[in-house]
Amino acid sequence: MKKLVCDKCGSEINDRGQIELILDGCAAWQDSRKAMGVTARGYFPCEDHRNCGGEMVENKTKRKGLFGLGG
Repeated sequence: MKKLVCDKCGSEINDRGQIELILDGCAAWQDSRKAMGVTARGYFPCEDHRNCGGEMVENKTKRKGLFGLGG
């Protein structure tokens, strides 16, 4: 996993240490969402969750090179 991205606002986290901390705490986040009767979409809330309501998910998009030919 190279970076996490907010599924609503696009905020990114690519620091390995931060990502490891988020993954360590993701069970608590998912349990709290479950207790509220909501399914968690991501690993952790976005740092701006209060405004955007987003959750941090794994970035699965790959960048395309010049003219969309890969790279």
